[in-house]
Amino acid sequence: MTGANYAGQLLLGDKEDRLVFEKVTFFNDLRVKQVALGKEHSVVLTSNGNVYSCGSSAQGQTGLDTFSECVLEIQKVNISNVHRVYAGQVHSVFYTSDHEMFVCGSNKSGQLGLGEIEGAAVPIEVPFFAGREVVTVAVNHAEHTLVLLVDGIIWAAGANEMNQLGLEPNLFEDRVPFFQPVESYLFFNQDMLYVASGPFHSLFISERKQ
Repeated sequence: MTGANYAGQLLLGDKEDRLVFEKVTFFNDLRVKQVALGKEHSVVLTSNGNVYSCGSSAQGQTGLDTFSECVLEIQKVNISNVHRVYAGQVHSVFYTSDHEMFVCGSNKSGQLGLGEIEGAAVPIEVPFFAGREVVTVAVNHAEHTLVLLVDGIIWAAGANEMNQLGLEPNLFEDRVPFFQPVESYLFFNQDMLYVASGPFHSLFISERKQ
C-alpha cells in the first residue's frame, strides 16, 4: 500500500506515510478476496469469510468495538461468513453468504439505515435485508448507502442534501434514516443492473444500458 497513513489506514502497523508501495505482510498466509477503503479506514475480506480492519475508528467504522481515532494493529472483526465488504467515508457494510447485511460506523446522515441511532462500533444487522439477495452496495466516498437487489430495485438511505439518493425531492429531506425504494419514470419497466456513488452524486445503469 502507499499514501497517507496518519490513522494507520495502510495496514502497516504505524502512522508513517508511504511514498512508494510497501507490502502488507499480515496477509502472507491468508488469501485476500476483497479490500474496501474508506476515508481513513481499511477493510479486508479473506477467502474464508473473515474480515479484518484498521485505521480510524472514531465513528466505529472499523467494526472493532472501539471509537479510537487510530487503530494501528490489524484486527479481526467479530463477523463471519462474509461474502462482500464495502466502505463509505465513515461507515462500513458487510454482506454475508447467508443473505444478511450488517453495518457499522457513523449514522450522522442516516447512512446505516437504522433510524435515529447515533452509530455503531460493531456490525449491526439491517433486518430489512434479511434473506434478500444483494447484487451490490454503493457507498464509495459517501455518507449515503445504495443497495441493489437481485430483483433490480435500488434501496437508498443517508445524506440527501443534493438529492443524491434519487428520491422524490418533495417527499424527502436532507437526511433519510431508513431505506427507501428509488423510483423514477425513467426506470419504467426497467430493472437496474449497477449502482455507483460519489460524495454528493449517484449513478444507476439499467438493463437497457441507460
